[in-house]
Amino acid sequence: MLLDLADFATLGPVGLYLGALVGGIAGWLLAAGLGVRRERRFGYAVAAAVYCTLPFTAYLPVATLLGAGVRLLEREPPGVDVPEPDTGRGPAIEAEYRSHWDDD
Repeated sequence: MLLDLADFATLGPVGLYLGALVGGIAGWLLAAGLGVRRERRFGYAVAAAVYCTLPFTAYLPVATLLGAGVRLLEREPPGVDVPEPDTGRGPAIEAEYRSHWDDD
């Protein structure tokens, strides 16, 4: 949705000059926000740059549909066990606090 807004901001002749720059930056940042690995962000940035540069795309929500597709492709397939993060804490210890005042 944000890429579609960037595309709409570069509507008309402005898109031919600034569309690639605005789209590339927006594509890189959006890919990072979606959790795409760093190695694959460049491809998404190039696709977003082309998308924002192309004429007549400002009124089509294609980027929103592509973003949903990216999110689906980057998810772990069902049945894959994802390990729980290590919090650095050991097992919980139960203890009862008693002071010398409790001896009465």
